Amino acid sequence: MASTLITVLVAVCMPFFIMGIIGNIGVILCIFVTPSLRTRTNAIIISLATSCLAFLLMVVPFTVDSFLHSSWRVASWYCHTTAYLAFGFIGITVCNIAALSVYRYFCVVHPTKLFLKSIPNVVFLIVLSWLIPLLTQTSLATFQIAHTEYNQLYARCVVIKKGSPTVYNGLVFGGFLSTLAITLFSYAGIYRHVRKSTNRLRKQAQIGAQRCSQPDVQTGQMINTDAETGTSSTPNRVRAPDHSRARDKRPKSSGATNKHTKEQNYLTKICVVVFALFMVCYGPIIILSAVYAKDDFPADAYTVCTMIYWLGSCLHPLVYATLQPQMQKSVLRFLRCCRKTHSENKVTSVAADMA
Repeated sequence: MASTLITVLVAVCMPFFIMGIIGNIGVILCIFVTPSLRTRTNAIIISLATSCLAFLLMVVPFTVDSFLHSSWRVASWYCHTTAYLAFGFIGITVCNIAALSVYRYFCVVHPTKLFLKSIPNVVFLIVLSWLIPLLTQTSLATFQIAHTEYNQLYARCVVIKKGSPTVYNGLVFGGFLSTLAITLFSYAGIYRHVRKSTNRLRKQAQIGAQRCSQPDVQTGQMINTDAETGTSSTPNRVRAPDHSRARDKRPKSSGATNKHTKEQNYLTKICVVVFALFMVCYGPIIILSAVYAKDDFPADAYTVCTMIYWLGSCLHPLVYATLQPQMQKSVLRFLRCCRKTHSENKVTSVAADMA
């Protein structure tokens, strides 16, 4: 039977796994049902949610069962399959995150280059996000860089390195660090671009405010000049400055500045959350796999790191979805509809019982 540590970990993490399954399904349904959410950015989020959902359904339940019973109780071939699927879905999730950051970089920093934001480019990014991890896993097995083996200590099949671990570590670390660098570079570029745009709009707003106050001064100079000439001509009628136009212009500049400021804060939040999830969820298992060349890492450490990177599949789509205001409204609308349907069904059943 399972140790106390594993039992506690499973009890703590199980609500997150259930929430992850429901959340990923909810994200996919909300995007498909709501026309305003059918954007190219959300197409990548659907790809991300699909990979996380597939991992939670195809790998996690069977591995949890093996942890709790200290043995693999399903077909042995599927034990070896889950070992490849686990790292494969991790790679797909990480690549989807990098693809999402790259596409947002194209949209914000290069808005005039339409081919970067085109549908074929989005499809290319999604296909690449799935193809690279799958080809990497296939290469590991084909070229005998690693193989799967059942380990009684972990009660599941794990990927074992063959010969020198340099090639395996290079693929694992190279893939992880490259996607992390792409993601951070993209969001850093977006943040820098939005910050420059915000400062430029603030300067334009200040210049506009100064120009709105200049007509009064110019009117005074016109009257003085006519007085100094000593001419008997009647000065032209001076039209009072139209302050209503000034008031109309200021809110627009201020509104644009506030909009960019909110977008800047939003992107800053995205950067922090993405970096934290990268390091917290996937960092421990990657480091553990690289440090122990013989895959003889402690069982408790392996279990803890496995549970942590599982949480990434539960949290990533939810983080991206909840940080989008449109997605928040759609999710709340979806929950209200479900609640209303449940209430109507309950009333109908009560009425049927009374009849």
